[in-house]
Amino acid sequence: MPAEIELSSLDSHHLRLDVPAHPMNWVLVLELSSDGEPVRIDDVRARIAQRVNESDLYRLVLPTRPRRKPHFTIATSIDPTEHAKEHHVADRFGMLRQVEELMGSPMRRDAPPWDFTLVHQQDTKAQTLLLRVHHALSDGLAAAGFVAMLIDTVSGSTAEYQRFVSTPRFEVGPVDAVAALAAGTRSSRLVRRKGRRRGHVRPVGDRAVRRVAEIAVPTETVRQNRLKLGASTQEYVYAVAGLAFARAFPEHSDRPLRIMFPVSLDHTLAHTGNAASLAILELPDAADSLSKRVHDVQAALHRSDPLRQAMDAPKTSHGLSYLPWRAQVLMTQLIAADSWDLAVGVNPAFSPDDRLLGREITNVVGFHPMLGRELAVTALILRDQVTIGMMADPAALPDVGLFAKHLRELMVGQV
Repeated sequence: MPAEIELSSLDSHHLRLDVPAHPMNWVLVLELSSDGEPVRIDDVRARIAQRVNESDLYRLVLPTRPRRKPHFTIATSIDPTEHAKEHHVADRFGMLRQVEELMGSPMRRDAPPWDFTLVHQQDTKAQTLLLRVHHALSDGLAAAGFVAMLIDTVSGSTAEYQRFVSTPRFEVGPVDAVAALAAGTRSSRLVRRKGRRRGHVRPVGDRAVRRVAEIAVPTETVRQNRLKLGASTQEYVYAVAGLAFARAFPEHSDRPLRIMFPVSLDHTLAHTGNAASLAILELPDAADSLSKRVHDVQAALHRSDPLRQAMDAPKTSHGLSYLPWRAQVLMTQLIAADSWDLAVGVNPAFSPDDRLLGREITNVVGFHPMLGRELAVTALILRDQVTIGMMADPAALPDVGLFAKHLRELMVGQV
């Protein structure tokens, strides 16, 4: 493998948005069953040491190059103690504070940008593993590749994990300058917004402040509610999140609501790296019922072309690559500054049969980073329940807990 590895257009997009006070990390919360002996941090480190050389994915590093286009390099060695830490907390709220710390802290650029945190809850004796990965290295759809480091079966023996470890990094096909310019023009028109509230300057500092919340709703409740409304799962979650946002933050109701949602360009869902692009829905600024909001979402989806939007994003990113790196960063941050209010992802969560360090994974909650200053919502469908992780910058949206309250009431209430 070459000493330097090019970033894909989607890798570059996420790296351009990353500064110390606005880190582009995502976190996956893996709740472990309580059977058997407690997992020790030494067990986690030993398993990492055993598996880390089985894939180059685990050894990719993003050295800091302030004025030049970054490249991946391959680490010659990895210290498991730096990639696996532990914390003791009083309760689940303490665990969520650890998630906030991980989401708000920039990752080292002199080591592979991933790590595990083992959290011990004193009240219930529960143990939780927090997987954190920089978005330039991988999207959340490929999280199973990192979980593969810790599963009890021989790494690579399970196809469910192998496809996220050994497949080539995802990349959109070659784009010529004319196609990149056309895609950039369409993307600019799409994201342009009247009355932009925020400038493009990223926050200054050595870390960010993040606030998170979570809810869980039975999958059957979601199914029954969406069927009554004549909506798909995605349409239902977009509508519920949009109405909860309007109720929690009425001061933002003076203009149409914009929802950004990920669109995977990898139809096989078997990749390493980044394959999740984005599309945008714009909804009317007034909706007093969930049925009305579902209708708004369906109408907006019908009017738009999400796949076309998603294909334009990496082409636009490729077009920026002709500029100096600092200009690429500035333009990308300008686009993301105030282009949407909500980012909502709806994905099936992997449910491995393999045990992880002797334990079953009983629940999974996802938290993805904000591209701008929107409210980030991640819904994962796992067996009999849907978990939803939410994150916000309190300087922009001061009460993510209020949004979670409205979201729960809407999702468990009668339709």
